[in-house]
Amino acid sequence: MKTLNNKLFVTPNGTCGYWLPMPVLTGETVEEPVFNKPGMSQVWPIAKCGNMAAKFSGGPIPAVGDTINIVMNKIGPARVEGYMIEHGFLGVIATPLAPPAWLETQHAENAKRNPAGPLNHVCGVYFAEFTH
Repeated sequence: MKTLNNKLFVTPNGTCGYWLPMPVLTGETVEEPVFNKPGMSQVWPIAKCGNMAAKFSGGPIPAVGDTINIVMNKIGPARVEGYMIEHGFLGVIATPLAPPAWLETQHAENAKRNPAGPLNHVCGVYFAEFTH
């Protein structure tokens, strides 16, 4: 991952975002219709990051340095490096600790275009648990 101005980051796949301060769940929620499912809705907890707010799809928010288990694509354990907001959702920026071979290959291919480093950004629904 490449950091510009100590705030803007660029992920290996070229996605840009901003490092955010430690988010805090506010206790507030927002209800939205479920895409492609008429009559159904989803309630999202709201997290505040400084003066920004975002929906969060997970449980407790892990701290920087915590280890999370990324269940999406069976990536496995990863260290939380920071936070970002994408499409209105809070996500964590994490470094996989023992990435599967396919992910290492993908990161190597991405590094040819953008030498940013092996980070993943995931929303809460894609990691199962974390440890301090």
